[in-house]
Amino acid sequence: MEHKTFPGIVTKVDSDQGIVEQVVAVFGNLDLGGDVIHPGAFVKTIAERGLRVRCLDNHQIDSIMRVLGKTLAIREIGREELPADLLAKTPTATGGLWVRTQYLLDTPEGKGAFVRIREGAIDEYSIGYDALDVDYSKLLAEGKQVTARNLRTLKLYEYSPVLWGMNPATGTVSAKREPAEAKPYPNEHACRLRKPDDFQ
Repeated sequence: MEHKTFPGIVTKVDSDQGIVEQVVAVFGNLDLGGDVIHPGAFVKTIAERGLRVRCLDNHQIDSIMRVLGKTLAIREIGREELPADLLAKTPTATGGLWVRTQYLLDTPEGKGAFVRIREGAIDEYSIGYDALDVDYSKLLAEGKQVTARNLRTLKLYEYSPVLWGMNPATGTVSAKREPAEAKPYPNEHACRLRKPDDFQ
């Protein structure tokens, strides 16, 4: 499993129920790992996994205690739904993966994560995925020709609030009350997530 991290922007906070809206992946821009995620990359995984995608603490998979919140909704969004601040930073963005999470405020882990997000101490997110369909192309980045890995289809397992980011875009869209009717790496490189048998 690979993971990819993105810096983010907090736009508003209402901590009543610990609801956070996040753009956890951005399409169309070249990240610091040399990857470009394309629109449609998550369509298959959303159809197959949907709300089973987990919200974890910094990609940790050694315990159920690492689950910080419950995924309430997940979908791809187009450029027109991206926050203005994100588009200002990343004009090449073509869309993203939007998630609504209810952090588990009755647990110290969930409450601690939510407070850090609410206060702006944590504003970056990362996804844990398998790349199922990729190809390569040449791009011009900062005046240099580079080879980009195009991520066309991804199997998404989890997303995590994290300390440092790889992509110049993503973030918290809002942290707010849910309507009554609705219900680690410290570096800038793509890394492999440890598998369960790596934990002794």
